[in-house]
Amino acid sequence: MSTPYCWTVNSFGEVWTLYQQGGGKLISPAGEDFAQDIVYGSGSIVYVVSTEDQRGGALIKGCEPPFDIKVSWFTIPAPVAASRLASDPSGNLWTVNDFGEVWYINAPLGGGYLASPAGESFALDISCGRDGTVWIASTEIDPNYGNLLKRYDRNSKSWVTLPGPASGIKVAVGQNGTLYVLNSKGEVWLLYSQGGGVMISPPGLSFAADISVGPDGTVWAVSGNNPRPGGSAVMWWSGANQVWNTIPAPAAAKSVSGAL
Repeated sequence: MSTPYCWTVNSFGEVWTLYQQGGGKLISPAGEDFAQDIVYGSGSIVYVVSTEDQRGGALIKGCEPPFDIKVSWFTIPAPVAASRLASDPSGNLWTVNDFGEVWYINAPLGGGYLASPAGESFALDISCGRDGTVWIASTEIDPNYGNLLKRYDRNSKSWVTLPGPASGIKVAVGQNGTLYVLNSKGEVWLLYSQGGGVMISPPGLSFAADISVGPDGTVWAVSGNNPRPGGSAVMWWSGANQVWNTIPAPAAAKSVSGAL
């Protein structure tokens, strides 16, 4: 079986693969401010929100295996633009743009449809599970809990809210529909799609700044309290022994996406 690893964007805008035991490979032009966000998609295509401005965010770029020094990036045609993105099992993308709108994007050809109210600041972050479920960290705030989590219902084309006290500002969909969310305090929670959950980071600690779940269920996070040149330390969580492990220095990132 393949060993889990992750794709990252560092604070310089470079794209790197990083491995649990340390080390990695640069997959974008060296020293170039190339990307802002990243997702490892179905079929092993990797997509990034680039640094090339486009109304609504920035252009989306992708690359396919083999990921070597000759790797070339293609661009999904404008007017597609995003600030956050997720990949579904069909290989298409779900995005949040600078306006907070949620879009479904046909990848890599472009085009798609709006999945949230037009012109409304609706979402902060988005993730799609291996079962195709789409979740957002919404802009709707419960005064007792924080930003509410919502799931897209394809039949009614509406968004269903996960009951409180569930909340978060970033979300990652794991296996069997479980959610891993990052709240405004930097805490990481495992939440169940029917409600309820458990915190899997030290309470009260700004533990993480970004989160992702790989195809095998490995949870990846960018540290919220361990800065390094190029961002912060990258961690992965072993559900078997419920321990957070840190990739050795100098690995650093600001955005992470689990891969296999």
